Amino acid sequence: MTTPETSPDHPGSADPVTAPGRRARPHDVDDLESTAVRRQRLLGRLDEPPAGQDEPAAQPTAEPAAPAHQHPEPPTSAFPAPREDTVPGLRPRWQEAPDPADVALAGASEARPRSRAAAHVWALVVTLLLAPVAWYLVADAGARLTLGEDSPWATGTLAPAAVVELVCGLLVLAVVLLAARWSSLGALVVGALVLLAGAAFVLLPGPTADALAPVLDQVRSQGDLGGNVAHHLLADGPSGRLAQAGLTLVLVGVVSHGARRLGRAEERGRREAARRDLGQGGARHGVR
Repeated sequence: MTTPETSPDHPGSADPVTAPGRRARPHDVDDLESTAVRRQRLLGRLDEPPAGQDEPAAQPTAEPAAPAHQHPEPPTSAFPAPREDTVPGLRPRWQEAPDPADVALAGASEARPRSRAAAHVWALVVTLLLAPVAWYLVADAGARLTLGEDSPWATGTLAPAAVVELVCGLLVLAVVLLAARWSSLGALVVGALVLLAGAAFVLLPGPTADALAPVLDQVRSQGDLGGNVAHHLLADGPSGRLAQAGLTLVLVGVVSHGARRLGRAEERGRREAARRDLGQGGARHGVR
């Protein structure tokens, strides 16, 4: 007599193992397989389908859209912020301008510096034309103020014409010196020529006097203006004042050129410092 628990025909038999000496039947093997499947499912292997069944096709899942009012979480070391092309907090001119390293001349606002040929030419022309005028006006005003028995220094009275001439000479001299701000070429060239002429008056008085004699005679024949020019030239040349004026112009040109080079070097340093600060700021904001 068989019981429901041991009956081979009972489909819900709890013991799938057959007794010794008993031949296993087909439904006993099915019970073993179903028990193994249930144990696998209990162990967490739910992703593997049972034997004899096809794997279900993977269904694409759409990520839920974040609510509009939800604020993005701040970036952390584990989840860094995405890379951006611009660094927050920078001025628009730094975001739109090219990298200072791409500029050919540091300190320039253009990729290629503008030509300074016009500045050199104009400074040279202005200095060549106005330096002799300034010298003559100042020298002639000085002669009117000091020479003769009727000079203001001798009589103690004011000479308005001499004062006006002196003021005009100083204004023209100021224009000559300001021309060195455009370019130092004019001051260097004209100053060197005047310095050489003044040195010739002092170092070679005999040959210089012989060479200038016919020239000065021709100048004196041009009237009062020519006579005044010859007189002032002979007064300033041998006394060394002409050499002093030439040396002054040369030094003005040297100072102008040196100041311009120093300004370029300082501007280059500021541009490099700004580029380093820009790189450090980009690294702090997550830009590589």
